[in-house]
Amino acid sequence: MRYLPPLLPRYRQRAHATRPYRSPFLFGKGAGGLGLLLLIAILLTACSTADVPASNATTSPLLTYQWPDIALLEPSWLRDHISAPDIRIIDVSDHPQYVLGHVPGAVHAYREDLVELHSDTYGRLAGKPEREKTFGNLGIEDKTLVVVYDHTDNRAAARFAWALWYAGHPNVRILNGGLAGWAAAGYGIEQRVHTAPHVFYRDLPDESLHINRCDMSKAITDPQTVILDVRTDTEMTQTWENTMRIGSIPNAHRLPWTSFIQDPKLPAFRSPDALRAMLAGVGATPDRQIAIYGTFSNDAALPFLALKALGYVNVRLYDGGWAEWGANPTLANLGPPCA
Repeated sequence: MRYLPPLLPRYRQRAHATRPYRSPFLFGKGAGGLGLLLLIAILLTACSTADVPASNATTSPLLTYQWPDIALLEPSWLRDHISAPDIRIIDVSDHPQYVLGHVPGAVHAYREDLVELHSDTYGRLAGKPEREKTFGNLGIEDKTLVVVYDHTDNRAAARFAWALWYAGHPNVRILNGGLAGWAAAGYGIEQRVHTAPHVFYRDLPDESLHINRCDMSKAITDPQTVILDVRTDTEMTQTWENTMRIGSIPNAHRLPWTSFIQDPKLPAFRSPDALRAMLAGVGATPDRQIAIYGTFSNDAALPFLALKALGYVNVRLYDGGWAEWGANPTLANLGPPCA
């Protein structure tokens, strides 16, 4: 078995022994993954061809809005450009879900390839060599527009998009609503397995998108910085077998990640006006520095992309999250001195 950090509970360590695995913090019962799987299974059963038409009978309408051309793409845009040569569609769901049905032309990526296993904090972004290998194997070149989605609440997709953006490729978008949004718009899915040609990917980290533990400590007392805690009420009470304390980073404002989307089962973002009003209510306006954290980085990535889609410039994601901060009693109370 590969080394796994002490923070990772034992049953999750076993899950990491082989690949693929089903991540419990990404695919809980409340995420809507089971319902979508059942929907796809029904569609596949009803059709004998490899291309499967979508059904609107059991999905809610997808509400779409006008967004700036950054961070986000609507299903209708992807449908109209799906055959463009410089687009790479990436499905970061569990592999069995991908095989069951996906957006036509999508390739599969293992999201755990971007998780650093040799870390004291679970969920941290993998190092530069692993990122270069992962993105190179997906055929991502400078000119490639990457569109990423998953089968559940789009948190895995958002984390992948943030990682790629951090690694020097801002030409990445999440599919608004994920696969559920694609199906709700009435577009078909397929079962054909696709692969991408290997290319060399040069990783050029953009540190403006990331905030580390020491900088987060300073942000607590910075009047120009707004800290957003995007954990849900349930996530606030989780200790992961007593590896994390219950609490929050001082001076953080609560905006659960679920408040950014219409429904976890149809994870399209709420309207730009609604999001702006919600953010303004806690002082998170575009002129401020915004630092976002959740239990793990995948929780914070969806709100991060929502702010980017709204045109916010100064937004940083705390990759360590509460998994790092809350694991240390000193950090959880006051924040440590940093050099």
